[in-house]
Amino acid sequence: MKKPDLPHKGFFCLLLMLAISSLLLMAHNVQAEPFDRLHRMLPDRIIDWIAEPADHVYDEKTIFRYINGSAEVYKAYNMKQCLSRRYSTSSGPNIVLDIFDMQTSQDAFGVFTHDTDGETMPIGQGALYRPGWLSFWKHRFFISIYMEEETDSANENTNVHKSW
Repeated sequence: MKKPDLPHKGFFCLLLMLAISSLLLMAHNVQAEPFDRLHRMLPDRIIDWIAEPADHVYDEKTIFRYINGSAEVYKAYNMKQCLSRRYSTSSGPNIVLDIFDMQTSQDAFGVFTHDTDGETMPIGQGALYRPGWLSFWKHRFFISIYMEEETDSANENTNVHKSW
C-alpha cells in the first residue's frame, strides 16, 4: 500500500497556524491564565512532525538568550512570555512555533506591524504569509511559525494558501 503524499512544508505551516488560531480563540475565553492553558492545548504531533520533548519559555529578561538582536522589539511592546516549540520530522526542515504573550491586543498588533512584508491571510486579527514564515496576531498574542531551513520542496508552491 502506497503511503499518501505529505503536503509540502508551506501547507503544514498553514495547518499548524489554523490549529493555533483555534486554540487561541478557546484560550481567550478562559478566565484562568490563558497562556498556560494554551500551552497545554498545543498538539504534540501534526502529520509527520513531532514536538520535541522540551518546550522553552522565556520572559522579558531571558528573551535575549533566544532572540539575540531582535528582542528589543518584543520588549518595547511589553512582552510577558514567549513559548517556543520545535516540531521535527525526518522528511524535511523543522518547524518552529513561537507564541508571544504581549499582555494587550494593542501590543500584539504593534509587534505584528513591525514587519509588514508578505501576503495577508484571513487568520486571527491579521496574518502575513511569506515563503517559510507565517505570522499573525489574535487578542494579546503574536504567533510566529517558520521553517528553520528553506528547501526547494518547502517553497515549491508559495501560492498554496490561496486555496484557503
